[in-house]
Amino acid sequence: VGGGFAAADVRLYAEFINGQLADDEHVGMELPVDVDGPDFFRLVSNGIVPCKLLDKLVPGSVPDGDLTFIVTDDDDRTENLQLCVDCAGDAGCDVSAVDLAGVLAQKPGAALALIWCILQRPLVAEMSTNAAARKLADAGTPDTPLALADAADALLAWANAHVTAAGGKAAASLGDFADPERYERLLEHAAPKTFGKRKRALRKASLAGAPQHFAALIDAFESLGVAALVAPRALAAGVERQHWVLLAALFIAEPLQK
Repeated sequence: VGGGFAAADVRLYAEFINGQLADDEHVGMELPVDVDGPDFFRLVSNGIVPCKLLDKLVPGSVPDGDLTFIVTDDDDRTENLQLCVDCAGDAGCDVSAVDLAGVLAQKPGAALALIWCILQRPLVAEMSTNAAARKLADAGTPDTPLALADAADALLAWANAHVTAAGGKAAASLGDFADPERYERLLEHAAPKTFGKRKRALRKASLAGAPQHFAALIDAFESLGVAALVAPRALAAGVERQHWVLLAALFIAEPLQK
């Protein structure tokens, strides 16, 4: 759909917004947004939904008084979108790749890039507080916040520590996790009891293809209380952003086997 995003991202981000903002007094009446239609991009382009999502994930980051809730033209939309970008930047989000004109024009890649930058920072903040995972990744301690730019390296180091401990081959990049066997080795080492219970199902799923294998792995991770905004086909295609999100959710949940 452009900007390195897949069609699966549209559905996943739309479902995420539906869940996060369902009870919001200003946008809840417009939800749930159709995950397969253009309404998602229209809602993002008015600037209210991105601002509300940012404020939900980073409370207090967007003053309601600065938002224009009665949007009548592109000037109103532009002001709301600029407010979102300014507040997101102040909250520590990487807004360097945000294309406001593209979001306003309802271009899928631009809209998804804006939502992605809003989602990423709170996940890194949660990663920062997990002492066990950061120790395993040799990524400092909770005394020092994890930098957004260092998050991918920390995820790769943490995941490889589990993978290699279970006899698997270390990945050179997050895209290498398109091989579901690496996630199996991660599960085997990080949650051996769950792996033991799921081993036969995982083997059966692997014979049906990588997407089915990933679907079985996601089911196993969810049984451990790990929920991630990912799609099996996108994981199998090596979409690094999808692997970033799944590994971040697992990193935050360390130790996986309580």
